[in-house]
Amino acid sequence: LLKQNYLEIAERFFHDSEYESLKRESIFDGPEKFLNIWMQKEAYSKLKREPLVRYLSETLSADVVFESLMKIRQGYRAILAIS
Repeated sequence: LLKQNYLEIAERFFHDSEYESLKRESIFDGPEKFLNIWMQKEAYSKLKREPLVRYLSETLSADVVFESLMKIRQGYRAILAIS
């Protein structure tokens, strides 16, 4: 049931390649991978101050998110890391 739930969300909102990748994951690794993808997209949308929905169907590499984070003030980065 858990796998079906997050796969339904991924199929509807994520990029096709992300969805296909999640389908291949085990019931143990899949939820964690799903949440990592979601959190990257959410963090990036907050950083860009744009709606999350704008980035859900795009693939975002960890490098893109990390590079963007490195461009903001150091104190703010620490707050984001703690959050």
